[in-house]
Amino acid sequence: IILIPIIVLIIYMAFKLQALIISPINRMVEISKNIAKNDFSDKDIIIRNKDEMGDLTKAFNKMKHATSVYISSLEERYELSELLHKEAMEKMNMEKRLNEARFDLLKNQINPHFLYNTLDTVVWMAEAGDSKKVVDMITALSGFLRIGLNNGKRLYR
Repeated sequence: IILIPIIVLIIYMAFKLQALIISPINRMVEISKNIAKNDFSDKDIIIRNKDEMGDLTKAFNKMKHATSVYISSLEERYELSELLHKEAMEKMNMEKRLNEARFDLLKNQINPHFLYNTLDTVVWMAEAGDSKKVVDMITALSGFLRIGLNNGKRLYR
C-alpha cells in the first residue's frame, strides 16, 4: 500500500523532469541542428523557469539571435565588398581605355608633325644635292610608316 504513492510520486517527478529539463534540452538540440544548417527561423524557446534551466534557455535564445545578426552582417559586407570590387574593376577598365585613347590622340598629333619635319629635312637635303642621304631618309621613313601601318609589327622582305 505504501508502494503505490511512491510509484505515483516517481511517475509525477519523471513527468516534471521531462517537462522542465529534458524537453527544453531536446528543443535546443533540434534548434542547434537547424542553426548549423544556417536556418535561424525557429521560434525562441519559451520557458518560465527562474532556475538554471531558464537562464540557459534565455542565453541560448540570445546567442541564436546574435549569431543570426552576425551572419546577416557578414553576408551584407560580402555583398558590398563584391559590389565595390566590381566597381573598382570597371573603373580600372575605364581608366585603361581612357589612357589608350589619350595615347592614340597623342600619336595622331605626333605622327603628322614628325612626317612634316622628316619631309622638310628630305627637301633640304635634295636641294643641297645630297641624293644618297635623301634615298636613305626616304627608305627609313617608308620603313617607319610601314611599321605604323602594321600596328608596330616589323615586316621583313
